[in-house]
Amino acid sequence: MDATLLADIDRRAAIEATSRSSVIRAALQAYLAGAPRGVLKISADSLRRIAEIGDRYGLASLEVFGSVAAGTATPASDVDLLYELRPGRRLGWEIEDLTAELAEVFGRPVDLVARTALHPRLKDAVLNQAQAIYAT
Repeated sequence: MDATLLADIDRRAAIEATSRSSVIRAALQAYLAGAPRGVLKISADSLRRIAEIGDRYGLASLEVFGSVAAGTATPASDVDLLYELRPGRRLGWEIEDLTAELAEVFGRPVDLVARTALHPRLKDAVLNQAQAIYAT
């Protein structure tokens, strides 16, 4: 493998908090299964539910990143979501309820990350990969 490809794999592994071999295995499984990479499919009903949840919790935006956005998710993968709140809105313990409601919509565990909490080393990679699924 060339150095650029290995760097991309390592970057994805860092974003997904997994190993290089896990990223390669997931990509190969997706390729062999004919799954389109980087194309997120969400039903109209799920988008409606996400909009209702976003309105209720004061979200300004919600974006998916990680293995689901990359098209390399496995049945055991969680859904990595990047969120931003509307000005003046704060989440306390409500973050737990928000997480649970989104997990119900996606049918798998959800990992919520505030845009403001992105680690500087990962920020560019995450933002380049992020796919908007809700915005006000």
